[in-house]
Amino acid sequence: MLMEVLQYAVVAAVVLALLCLVLLTHAGYFRTLLIRQAIPTQFPRRVAYKLHVGPYKEAGKAYWGLDAVARGYESFFAFYDDPDKVPQDQLRYIVGCCLPDGPAGKESDEEHLRRLGFHLWTFPKCSEAVITEFPVRSFLSMYIAPMVVYPSLVKYIKGRKLTAGPFFELCQSDMIKYIVPTSECDAFWVPEVTKKDL
Repeated sequence: MLMEVLQYAVVAAVVLALLCLVLLTHAGYFRTLLIRQAIPTQFPRRVAYKLHVGPYKEAGKAYWGLDAVARGYESFFAFYDDPDKVPQDQLRYIVGCCLPDGPAGKESDEEHLRRLGFHLWTFPKCSEAVITEFPVRSFLSMYIAPMVVYPSLVKYIKGRKLTAGPFFELCQSDMIKYIVPTSECDAFWVPEVTKKDL
């Protein structure tokens, strides 16, 4: 009887391990990233955003709050501080949505976002950046992506001794694009977050 229970336990453990392996593979955990330096084909230019201060792991909550008020717009994050050098409770990041370029934007939407505490800003064109992307295949992908992507981006940047930052995430329905400017980096700091604060 004890042997049967042990056999069932072993089979259940193997099945569970295989299931976890399949889920992690599907979510992209074992994906090989293609990281390169290039001119990004997409970049948040005209944006509405809110500044947040605190642990980066709380950015997801801000994202879901944004989705509720800016549905239909592509969303983005910009992470300004190095979590290895800045205390967790002082990390600065913005969460926002990309607005149409030029005067063609929906003025009522912009006013609505402004009333909700969003700031409007226009980033310059990004002429050079370290870029990569991560597929969103499941809800789990959004949690795995930071664990897989950020260490690889940092290693790439440090290995090439690049000046880079801030770290942008451009969120699409099936893909997260990571863009880290390597040229004129200071131009990508919003007014509320300046390097003088460091």
